[in-house]
Amino acid sequence: ADVLLPGVGQGIIAVTCRTNDATTISLLKEVDNHENRIAATTERSFLDLVDHLSPWSGRPPVAALMSPPDIESGNEFWHFRGLLA
Repeated sequence: ADVLLPGVGQGIIAVTCRTNDATTISLLKEVDNHENRIAATTERSFLDLVDHLSPWSGRPPVAALMSPPDIESGNEFWHFRGLLA
């Protein structure tokens, strides 16, 4: 089936704070999602690779999707799909 891949990091909400703000860091750790962090890091790494290897002066259309394992369906591995248009 054809799947429209989203833009890199699309749908992920990122929050930053000061490195010396222990209270805020503690609160953010409560809402951090390990699987989303893995997906976002992988997709951003793909984008960085395209940026560094690209012969173009601007950024070409890039899409990426990192999917976590789905043990119930028999898929025990992460799955990455990337597209450079």
